[in-house]
Amino acid sequence: MSPQDQSNSPFEIFRRNLKPLMVFLTILALFSFVVLPVVQTAMNRGAGGGGDRVVARFGGVDVTEDRVNYFTRNHNQTIRFLREIGAETREVFAELREVKRQAREATRARRESARRFSSARELLETRESARQLRTLQRTVRRRTLRERLEVTRCEASVATSSLALVEARL
Repeated sequence: MSPQDQSNSPFEIFRRNLKPLMVFLTILALFSFVVLPVVQTAMNRGAGGGGDRVVARFGGVDVTEDRVNYFTRNHNQTIRFLREIGAETREVFAELREVKRQAREATRARRESARRFSSARELLETRESARQLRTLQRTVRRRTLRERLEVTRCEASVATSSLALVEARL
């Protein structure tokens, strides 16, 4: 945009008067958030037809309409606060129940895993025992075969000796 186009822009007025506009808007905001609520409260009291009138006498103390309204507002705020706390508490307890359920599932899974591991270990031990048993059986068979072989050799040598004696006598 050229400088001449800016002068024709409808926002040029805001650009030139930015600081006074900000001061005006700040004062307006202060007035609307600070002064108007006080004026409105005062007007409500006046419109209520004597909000400060005594409605009861309790224990020698005058109870005014304003005091009853004040306690009613506080009571309602307290009830609302307690309901919010109750809702949050229910949510927290629901989350805790979920965490507890997940912990139980994790514990159950760990136990199942430990049981499987134990079963696998027992199976491996059984296989190891079977392997050791087979090795032991092989060893026993070898010894038995060696002993039989030695007996057979002894018998063969006795038979050979006997045969040699028989041949020598003949």
